[in-house]
Amino acid sequence: MSVASVLSVVAALIIIGVFLVFALNLNFMTGEIENNLELKVYLNDGLTQAQKDSVKTNIEKNSLCKSVTYESKNDALTNFKQDFGDKSYLLNGYEGKNNPLPESYIVKVTDSTKLKDMYSYSKDISGVKDVVYGEEVVDNLLKFNDMASVVCIVIFIVLSIVSIFIIYNTIKLTVYARRNDITVMKYVGATDCFIRFPFLIEGSILGLLGSSVSILIIRNIYYYVIGFIQGGGTGLPLGSGIAPPGIIMGQVTLLFIVYGIIIGAAGSAFSIRKFLDV
Repeated sequence: MSVASVLSVVAALIIIGVFLVFALNLNFMTGEIENNLELKVYLNDGLTQAQKDSVKTNIEKNSLCKSVTYESKNDALTNFKQDFGDKSYLLNGYEGKNNPLPESYIVKVTDSTKLKDMYSYSKDISGVKDVVYGEEVVDNLLKFNDMASVVCIVIFIVLSIVSIFIIYNTIKLTVYARRNDITVMKYVGATDCFIRFPFLIEGSILGLLGSSVSILIIRNIYYYVIGFIQGGGTGLPLGSGIAPPGIIMGQVTLLFIVYGIIIGAAGSAFSIRKFLDV
C-alpha cells in the first residue's frame, strides 16, 4: 500500500507537472515578448542636436520610461534592409541624402500595459513627428496573456483537486489496512496525537518520495524536449523561446517538494480521523 501511495503521488504530480511546465513556458514566452515591446518616436526633419537632446530628456523624465536608444537615418535604413533579407538590394540607392527614413528614439517602458500612456505623453513633445507602437498587436497580446493566465490557474486548480482526491483515497487504504492496530492502541490508552503523529510522518515521507520521483521524470522529459526542438526536431523556431531548464525546474522542484509533503501529511491526517473515533 505504501508503494501504491507513492505511485499515486507520482502519477498525479506528473500530470500536474506537464501542465505546469507548459504554463510556465507560456508565461516565460509572453513575458519575453512583452519585455521587447517598444515605441518608436520619430523626429521632425532638420532638428538641431540640442533639440534632439531636449526630446530625449523629456522622454526620460517620464517615470514609465525604462530606456531610450537613438536610431539615426542610416541605422534605420540598415535595419530596414535586414528586414528585407535577400531582397535588400531593392533599397539600393536610398543611402545618404536619398534616405527617406526619419531619425527616431526607440523607447522601452517599465510596464508593457502602460505603452498607451507613454504613447500619449511622447506624441505631445515638441519636435516629435509621430509615435508608433503597434497598438492593435500590443492590445491583443496583453489580452491573450491575461486570458492564458486565468485559464492556467483554473486548470491547475482542477488538476490539483483531482490529484488530492486520488492521493487521499490511496493513503486512506494504507490507513485502513492498519485499522486494527489503531483500535488496539486506542483501547490501551494512546492519545489521538500519539497515534496520528507516525501516520503524518509516514504520509509526508510517501509524499516526498513521490514528488522526488516525479521531479526526476519531468526533468528528463523536459531536457529531452529541449534537445529535440533545438536539434531541429521540429520546423518551429521555438528553441530560443523555451524557458531555460534552470528556471523551470527550480520552480517545479520547490513546488513539488512542498506539495508532496503537504498532500501526504494531509491525506494521512484526514484518513485516520475515522478510525480514531473508537
